[in-house]
Amino acid sequence: PCYYFNILSEKNIEPFDRDELFHARMIRNKENVIENMRDKNEIETKVPEVINFSQTSLNRFTTCPKQYMYSRLIPSGEQEYFLKGNLFHEYAAFYLEHTDIAKEKGENFFVDYMVHEYKRIADETNLDIERSRFRIGLDCLHSFIDSRSEKIDRNINLPSLVESKKNRNRFIDLFELPEESKNAELSFKDDEMHIEGIIDVMVNEVTIIDHKSSNKDRRPTEIIRESILSLINDEVDFQPMMYILEMRRNNPANIEFIYDYFLSNHRDVIKGTSKSDATLVTVKYYNIEFNEFLKTPEGIEIISSKSKARAKAMEKIGYDMIIRFFMENPMPPELQFDVNYEKIFDSEYRNHFLKYANRFADIRDKEVDDILKGIVLLRKGSGGNSALFFKDDIDEFESFLIEKHNELVFYIDDIFPCKPLSKDNCDKCEYIDICPRLY
Repeated sequence: PCYYFNILSEKNIEPFDRDELFHARMIRNKENVIENMRDKNEIETKVPEVINFSQTSLNRFTTCPKQYMYSRLIPSGEQEYFLKGNLFHEYAAFYLEHTDIAKEKGENFFVDYMVHEYKRIADETNLDIERSRFRIGLDCLHSFIDSRSEKIDRNINLPSLVESKKNRNRFIDLFELPEESKNAELSFKDDEMHIEGIIDVMVNEVTIIDHKSSNKDRRPTEIIRESILSLINDEVDFQPMMYILEMRRNNPANIEFIYDYFLSNHRDVIKGTSKSDATLVTVKYYNIEFNEFLKTPEGIEIISSKSKARAKAMEKIGYDMIIRFFMENPMPPELQFDVNYEKIFDSEYRNHFLKYANRFADIRDKEVDDILKGIVLLRKGSGGNSALFFKDDIDEFESFLIEKHNELVFYIDDIFPCKPLSKDNCDKCEYIDICPRLY
């Protein structure tokens, strides 16, 4: 029953056939024969043999299984935000593959076309503003793609599960061009891991780019906080982890997933002071576990480079001695992600490190604390323009993904519960008006 019945009656309404307020009966023939409602197990349902998660549907399912259910049952219309994003994504793919045609027709042609497509669902009073946004967006995409074009491997061997996207590209259709592409708008469908998605640009076998049309970028700290399982609160975004997982299944190597928030510096574009790399946020994957990374010169360099005082303390101890300590004493995961430093500064691990460091130099407590703080800062993505993931992070996500798919299969045969990460999610949910919120 509709949630509003609960409000009006000031109680939880049971299913219609059992609630005294409605006392519903099913009439099946002219004689008004009263029959019981059919049991759900008597109703034949067709469930797809394979159900895969996209990054959006996994985010929804993790946020709340009931939200996922509603999103699959209730078709969403072509909203302005999604149409605008699709126009930019399709144009970016077209420009990457057919730069000569795009430049010959000129920017005004494509801005006019995009406005024409957009005005089908947009408020006409805002079209002049949207025209400016489309123009700025195209300027940003042109600048970014032109700066990267020579680095793109045009003869790339696509991984086995990656292929050209099946959906049509309206710009390619406009010029009646062949739709095959080895670098742009590639789809993957992995039935073994139950995931699927669209890769905006595959630069090479270990680097992909994802265009985002939002006006605000996401910082590395947000990316880490919304994807590392032990840090998740009420917001999730598993896109980088999902795509890295699929990439490493084909090529177990270090991988880069690069976000291009091409509209995030629109003010600088208007002023003429924009830089092509200013809109980029990189997610780097290292195909080794984090404690192995701590023993590498690169790991030590990242930790020491963010603070002069920290670098000085590490030099006093000696980089080789620090690496030796990490070789003999792997840092527990619960300390790696102690973002509020509530455990690490009061841990036996810290005391052991302090005692060890004083064998080689006169090291104060706060200097050891600062070195450990540098490790936590690296883990939570602070102090740089990159979020770092490691083999143990993606391994944990892979197990989590299998667990969530098993839950999904179980709920299909039973019922999708209202089980949000946080009850605050319910207040922000687009299905708040129809969900009974029975936790």
